[in-house]
Amino acid sequence: MGKFRAVLAAASLAAVVSVAGIPAASASDSKEAGKAVAARLSEARVGCAVLSSYGEGWATIYNQCAGGIYATVSLDWSWDPACKYIPGMGTKTVTWTAHVVPDYAYEC
Repeated sequence: MGKFRAVLAAASLAAVVSVAGIPAASASDSKEAGKAVAARLSEARVGCAVLSSYGEGWATIYNQCAGGIYATVSLDWSWDPACKYIPGMGTKTVTWTAHVVPDYAYEC
């Protein structure tokens, strides 16, 4: 029964990803392909946190919803910056010390 559930789960994920217009990634895909998928997910704007501008060590997150949220960004290393409160329709800048750029913004 476990093998059947795994196959069913994989088929369901592939269907959802196909409907969303995001190509399903295989184990052999490169790191760049993963970033492309993350970018497409960020552009879809599911949720309130939107990465509005960024550079190495900083990012500005825009809250596109009317209510306040807590949000941060995903970095390509061991930890993400602390979540910050962002009022409705407002922005907040998060910073970190490493010289990396963020992949996407998300709600905490």
